Amino acid sequence: MKRRTFLRNSSLASLPFALPGLGIRQNQLFKWITENSDKILVLIQCSGGYDGLNMVLPIDQYDGLAKARANLLIPENKGLKITDNVALHPAMAPLANLYSEGQLEIIQGVGYPEQNRSHFRS
Repeated sequence: MKRRTFLRNSSLASLPFALPGLGIRQNQLFKWITENSDKILVLIQCSGGYDGLNMVLPIDQYDGLAKARANLLIPENKGLKITDNVALHPAMAPLANLYSEGQLEIIQGVGYPEQNRSHFRS
């Protein structure tokens, strides 16, 4: 199995369990992952991880984001626009393809109460 395939499938496989409010899309996603498969789910934790605002760009709020993150943000015209409000980082082109095929959903604003604002301890 290719590394990209593993990462894509393992990331998608965890969504139905982590986000129970997805409703019918949850069932469709779970069916797509498990259909005709006896694969094992492996979860990988990345401490430190990636920058969510650079991976999924809120282009409808780009001006404010650019002011706050001038040195970090990719140029707006480099993002892969997937909706009127959202673009993906250019390195995420394979995920943009999955999104356009209806095989990927993006859920923004997911969090938990009493965040301590530390990426390492949260």
